Amino acid sequence: MTDHYQITIQTWKKLAEMYAEKFMDFNIYDESYEAFCSEIGKSDPSILEIGCGPGNVTRWLRKRLPKSTVLATDVATEMIEVAKTYVENVQFEVLDARDIDSLKEKFDAIMSGFCVLYLEKSDLESFIKNSASLLNEQGIIYLSFIEGDYSDSQIQIGKTGDSMKVHYYQESEVNDLFEANSIEPIQSIRVPYPLSDGSEQIHLILLGRKK
Repeated sequence: MTDHYQITIQTWKKLAEMYAEKFMDFNIYDESYEAFCSEIGKSDPSILEIGCGPGNVTRWLRKRLPKSTVLATDVATEMIEVAKTYVENVQFEVLDARDIDSLKEKFDAIMSGFCVLYLEKSDLESFIKNSASLLNEQGIIYLSFIEGDYSDSQIQIGKTGDSMKVHYYQESEVNDLFEANSIEPIQSIRVPYPLSDGSEQIHLILLGRKK
């Protein structure tokens, strides 16, 4: 495992409760979650969530699709433990996003909010390939990340002094990976995310459908 992955994971373990407080009722992505659910097109889908964090999106999905079955995964045990306190009737599992090929079942939909942001390009390629293999025909995938040039990827240090490496991607390069793995790009949504210095960052959500 690359050192920066270890550093990032340790940060998630440490900040699980803080993430829950900040994002549990954060609603700026609700439009994209609704688009995801609408594209699924059924009331009782099987959903795989990769990088569930403290369970904020998991909880949203369970409320919107109460008949769904959800497997929510995260690499940080602490995130999973926090998520369990917020969401019921969900199967949680500690799993690295780079190891999803170990899963044997297939799903109607894959939700991955700001997980690929932390993956190097080679790992992103494997992630999308493995995700495609886990989707049923016509299955839907949701990916969100910060829009930007990969060359600007950097280690960020937060207010707590903890660090993590983030990777930026362009819509075209992710959609190319979709197409290469028999996933049809179907929708893109851009959300301006306010930063503490008063500026904005563009968060990009891409939806795709397995061919």
